[in-house]
Amino acid sequence: MSNNIIHKRIQRLEVLLALILILIPGILILFTGEVRASISDYAYSKADNLFSGLLWISAALFLYNGMYTNKWYNFVLATTLIGVSLTDHLEYTILHYTLAGLFFLGTMLVMVVYSSQKQRVYKVWVSLFMLVVLTSSILFKTMSLLVAEWICLAPISIHFIGESLNKID
Repeated sequence: MSNNIIHKRIQRLEVLLALILILIPGILILFTGEVRASISDYAYSKADNLFSGLLWISAALFLYNGMYTNKWYNFVLATTLIGVSLTDHLEYTILHYTLAGLFFLGTMLVMVVYSSQKQRVYKVWVSLFMLVVLTSSILFKTMSLLVAEWICLAPISIHFIGESLNKID
């Protein structure tokens, strides 16, 4: 099999996995018929296994990309997602939210630090937007954490798709 065919298959897999990442809240709402306070709260729904499975699929995106491109930081991000799925947010509150926070902050940092000078200014603005969304949700209750998480998953997924298709760095 030629390298070009393998590369195209990897691209398609990464795009599919990134689309799943952005759709996690919607998939959970669709399967449960409930809008909950946060993504993590779906661990207490009838779709608890789906919740864990979607986080593991998203972790696979980061693991696979880290392996394929030698991006060590994607292993760290995958580990945080796995940790989020394994730590109940009501029983292990501090650990769970620390891991979730590390995932979101880590993705923001990666987007900024590992970008070209030309694209960095845009990624800084996107990361600041994500930080404002999460902070305003947590501290000021401007929106549910579910909505804030969903908003923040969008730029992460779009970034991943853009990288995979060689549209952004």
